[in-house]
Amino acid sequence: MQDMAQAYIDQGFDVSCISFRGCSGVPNNSLGGYHLGFTDDLKFYLELLKEKDMVDTPIYISGFSLGANVVLKALGELGAEARDKYNIRGAAVTSVTLDAERNVNFIDAPGFNQFVYSGNFLRTLRKKTKTQLELYCDNDPSTTSFDYPRAVSAKTMGDFDDAFIAPIYGFESNMDYYRKTSSRYFLDKIVV
Repeated sequence: MQDMAQAYIDQGFDVSCISFRGCSGVPNNSLGGYHLGFTDDLKFYLELLKEKDMVDTPIYISGFSLGANVVLKALGELGAEARDKYNIRGAAVTSVTLDAERNVNFIDAPGFNQFVYSGNFLRTLRKKTKTQLELYCDNDPSTTSFDYPRAVSAKTMGDFDDAFIAPIYGFESNMDYYRKTSSRYFLDKIVV
């Protein structure tokens, strides 16, 4: 993220970087934190810019991977408001998860992706899950907030999302989560 920000600064842009909750080195202060379609924080930041009377300043948004999905989903949710209310003039995304329902099969498939990407990511998620249990669920493994035993023993991203993300955010299942948050379903509403 820092390299991308520096590249924009080198081109004369003012830059702000937004980290997802729990990803900035500061622990998250609520159960959960962020997910594939969590656009609340980005929209909150846009509202702050508007309140600071920066509506005449053209805004450009970029995101990478999960952040790219959040950018596109937010732009789709905002529709014309992105342009008219917040003066967003464009966006650049890289490695976007357009269709999480389809992509999870590739991420979870045996081989390189599972070994390198999802294996490493799951290790960090399991650690965060244990912290969340301690901080917000009285360290009770039988919490009803999510399925702790399944989350910490998940072997795939799909299993983790079904055990942790879906119940915390009110989705029926991991597939419901993927269908409601994948940016492909919001692309036709983007106007910038």
